[in-house]
Amino acid sequence: MKVVIIGSGPTAVTVAKELRRLGYKDKIVVLSKEFFPPYSPPLMLDYLKSKGESDLIFWKGRNFFKELDICYLYNSPVISIDPKEQRVFTPVSKIEYDYLVIATGAELWSPITFECKKIDLIPYYDFKSLTSVNSLLEHIYKNRDVKKALIIGGGFIGIEVATTLNQLGLNVILVEKQSHLLPQMLSPKVSSFIEKKLIEKGVKIFLNSTAIAIRENNLSFELILEDGSTIDADVFIAATGIKPNISFLNGSGINIGSGIVVDEYLRTNIANIFAGGDVVETPNLISKNVYPHATFREAIKHGTIIASNILGYNIKNRGDVKVNSLYHFGIPLVAGGVQPDELKADDEILYLRNGNYKHVLLKNKKIIRFEFWGDIRGCGLITNYMEQQRDFDVFLYKAIR
Repeated sequence: MKVVIIGSGPTAVTVAKELRRLGYKDKIVVLSKEFFPPYSPPLMLDYLKSKGESDLIFWKGRNFFKELDICYLYNSPVISIDPKEQRVFTPVSKIEYDYLVIATGAELWSPITFECKKIDLIPYYDFKSLTSVNSLLEHIYKNRDVKKALIIGGGFIGIEVATTLNQLGLNVILVEKQSHLLPQMLSPKVSSFIEKKLIEKGVKIFLNSTAIAIRENNLSFELILEDGSTIDADVFIAATGIKPNISFLNGSGINIGSGIVVDEYLRTNIANIFAGGDVVETPNLISKNVYPHATFREAIKHGTIIASNILGYNIKNRGDVKVNSLYHFGIPLVAGGVQPDELKADDEILYLRNGNYKHVLLKNKKIIRFEFWGDIRGCGLITNYMEQQRDFDVFLYKAIR
């Protein structure tokens, strides 16, 4: 039996590792479109901060696949698959499989257009690949005239990139189309804490500002906003959102919704093809709404489930929950649960003391959402209660206070 895994992110790595741990001794082939050992996306900012010198980003080590006797093919983007023939095609080869795992993650979604003669000359980068981060590093450190960076998008990645580039000494501008930062995860109240900290660090923030294009202006570049105003910068970083990386599945017969459609075993509509991580849509454990969850912890969980189910253990994915954290301001932030306004609460717990903020939203006595700023003690317990769908009780109330 031969298992082929498309992708080299946390889901792919976990599938491979768990298969070996569970005693699978046959061939495993992992296909990566990049020329790097497996790396951790959350550590790309630390890699940037170290100017590309930190090896911590290679979270399983540079020889991880070799040590597990796994065939790891660099620079092997998959261009199509043929489920009937059970083959995967790259630009230079075709690879047969008995089981296929699709763990291609997400790619940048961007509404930005370009108004210039040579698009390749635009200093425009993203944080969806280490390849792009390396290109950004090269641009910053080879061009001493790079002084001003403009981040398009005020989600978690946008905030983290803005903070990191600010620490590297660049003048940073952040543009967000919504009325507050991190709109998909934070309430306006907690978002205001983040906004204040960024402004204190010298980051200039434009809210309610929709970016539409980047154009060349003599020898420089500028961002055009929907209202017609412009902002010039030396380098632009897109943090506008993500979408599942599924274009290579056109014509494959695999069911696609907002991401790859999978059942509770993370199996696609084709029995010997599994998928997990940012590329799939799964039900939210709390709201039951189905969409891609795109978090590192859920990607790891998916990998564990897929490996078990390839070997016939029939482990179910009960649903996913988003939990995100920020530690860049000296004051930690952790938020989790359903998205704002996804589900209406019928009760809440609010704790304010010495600059700390803890807000827990409940529905039918169960936690649907929380935001902790400052003192984050109790976050792990809150998350456990939420995932186990246990009633909020006196013990938990005392623990978070």
